[in-house]
Amino acid sequence: MGAAIEKYRFLIGAVLILVILSGGGLLAYRINLQSAESKNNDQLETQTADQEKINQLTAENETLKTKIGELEKSLADIRATQATASTETTKSSGKVAGASTVSGTVNINSATLSELDSLPGIGPVYAQRIIDYRTANGGFKTLEEIKNIKGIGDKTFEKFKDKITL
Repeated sequence: MGAAIEKYRFLIGAVLILVILSGGGLLAYRINLQSAESKNNDQLETQTADQEKINQLTAENETLKTKIGELEKSLADIRATQATASTETTKSSGKVAGASTVSGTVNINSATLSELDSLPGIGPVYAQRIIDYRTANGGFKTLEEIKNIKGIGDKTFEKFKDKITL
């Protein structure tokens, strides 16, 4: 057997070198393949994480849309309530909503501008005219004398005559 090995030594050496090189090549291929799989796994994990973020943001967006809808409905309800209250105030007092109403009678010889302004048909301009008139003329002698003020005629006087006094 020794002679056969001697005779084919070159051939056996060449086969061994080929086996070693093939093994090295396979090892390099396997490492390269694992590296590529690792990169693919990293990309897949990144894509999965990105998709989870997208899903979370989509859910948050839907939640916000729902909340905005609820807020818009609440705002519409508030506006409807205000409109109803404004209409009821206007109907009950004859004045625009927000204006104060007269709870008793107003003394036209001593009332403040805001008290006069609270009379039906009298705004801040007419209230100031009433104050200017009483200052210039020493007060009102009769209730009807208030009709001497520019802009206050019989119709306006009828609106508040039961709410004023001297």
